[in-house]
Amino acid sequence: MKKHYSSVVSRAFGKFAAKEFSAPVQKIINNSYVKLMGLDMSNFEPANTYSSLGKLFIRKMKKEPTIDAVRDSVISPCDARVIDFGTIKNHTAYQIKGMAYNTNSLIGAHNEESFSLLEGGAYVNLYLSPKDYHRYHMPFDVRVLSVMHIPGKLY
Repeated sequence: MKKHYSSVVSRAFGKFAAKEFSAPVQKIINNSYVKLMGLDMSNFEPANTYSSLGKLFIRKMKKEPTIDAVRDSVISPCDARVIDFGTIKNHTAYQIKGMAYNTNSLIGAHNEESFSLLEGGAYVNLYLSPKDYHRYHMPFDVRVLSVMHIPGKLY
């Protein structure tokens, strides 16, 4: 059986990133991360102003981006790369690390009504790399009706 290590690696990185080191050490960590990942920090506070790598990772923009919305366009909610898109068939969305996944388990749908709402709908898989800006934005006016945590493997 193939082991799935991404959750372990993610947890370990999360613990390291949450730790606040002394200012000189944190400056080295943050500046090294920026250089290693090739981050464009022009719309953010300088790397050495963040008290942990985690805070640098979820840094806030100084100025919100201007969105030029065209009626028939799709605007990404995050700084990510599209790795797959398509139509949900048989409750399946494809191409998360080359594998097909059941949409109901991915989004936590647990009743027949939710299942039927997804079938025939569109999906987009976005890859958010370690160098990407890690905040999500709604590119249109929206009211969030609910938020849920879905336990399981990280993909």
